Amino acid sequence: MWQAENARKQRDLAQHERLKAERINAFLQRMLSFSNQSITSVWPVAEKRDVTVNDMLDQITPQVQAELSDEPDVRAQVQRTLGNAYASQGRYDLAERNLRAALNAETQFYGEESLEAADTMSELGVLCYRQLRYDESNRVLEKAVAAYRKQRQAKAPGYNAAKFALALKYLGVIKAYQIDPYAGKPLLAEALQVSLSANLKGDERGVLAFNKTDAGANMVYTGEVEKGEALLREALAEYRQISGRPRLEQGSTLTHLGAAAMIKRQFDEAQEFLQEGEQIFREILGDKSSYLVANLSRQAAVLLEKNDLNAAEAKAREALTMARDCSPEQSLWWAMPVNTLGKILIKSGRAREGEDYLRQALAILEEQTTKNYFDIGNLEIDLSQFLLAQNRPAEAEQMAVQAREDVLRNLGAQHPLMKSATRNLITIYEKEGKRDLAEALK
Repeated sequence: MWQAENARKQRDLAQHERLKAERINAFLQRMLSFSNQSITSVWPVAEKRDVTVNDMLDQITPQVQAELSDEPDVRAQVQRTLGNAYASQGRYDLAERNLRAALNAETQFYGEESLEAADTMSELGVLCYRQLRYDESNRVLEKAVAAYRKQRQAKAPGYNAAKFALALKYLGVIKAYQIDPYAGKPLLAEALQVSLSANLKGDERGVLAFNKTDAGANMVYTGEVEKGEALLREALAEYRQISGRPRLEQGSTLTHLGAAAMIKRQFDEAQEFLQEGEQIFREILGDKSSYLVANLSRQAAVLLEKNDLNAAEAKAREALTMARDCSPEQSLWWAMPVNTLGKILIKSGRAREGEDYLRQALAILEEQTTKNYFDIGNLEIDLSQFLLAQNRPAEAEQMAVQAREDVLRNLGAQHPLMKSATRNLITIYEKEGKRDLAEALK
């Protein structure tokens, strides 16, 4: 009896999903045919030959509620599709409106821990991440990851390992940006493991390469440079195998490989990787994006190490101008080029101007709602070393003490940065002749 009832429920579910898919397909077919200006066009636009994606979305969106009012599950999936389409056009307000409408419907129809709700929460979390709304992104992605994890454990029909891995990956990146690279490490490692064990096929193979990129980059930035570089090279090879045309993520992989080469002081190779990544970003995103800001800032840092100071300054200023253009109200994007420019100016003999930029970068980091004390601590250490070199030992000591206290209080005594902060303070105490204080820290 129980088996028969279960079989009936499975048949009903399959029938419902089939009908839903047909309804969604029919609606989306209308959407795709909108740009067809022939006599068969469903919604022709008078006196228009070139209908843009934005025109299409603006025409379709009002129809969703009217035509699908009695089918909330179908409406939700269409709204999710529209939300993603608006996001791809940079119209984030309308993207969020559609994604939240979809999530509300899915939560009511399926439940908050359903796969449908998890899929939309994941998309919404990524949207918030793109806007640097890290607190909201973290909140939504944590819910998505919890839902995927529960569905995976239950071996739920429709569970998708690639989607779970992506949600884990983005949550790990958020933790790394918000707190420090070590906070994101377990999630990025899990994302890689999930995608490795899933035997992904077709387009989903890109998810594995994507996760290799971010897990590898995290290793590079947390001291496992060789292991991280190996993963990044694997990801790059897989991207080139998957698609003849470069992908956006390929540019990110090259940028991280440039960072790895720089850490190894292989500056020519670093420059080659970074320039190739820059070219991909410009081809895909145009001449203004946050990806380019990070890439150009790293190129400036490489040129600084090569002592090509004029070129380094020009590259850093280009990155800073771009960061301000990309996000005039969100200064977090400015911190990296501002920091790099400060170091370049100091090495160029313009110490006062360079110090101002370093302090601006520190102020940007400290004004964030959730503070990344890994970046703050590193910058405070850099500032203390600069002040010591300027023969300002009292100020250097004050900054070094602050750096160590920030790391200890917010990241903990066992955090790897604690060693650097302590070693830096010991050096300053010894320079000042305060050997008792130096010995007490050893």
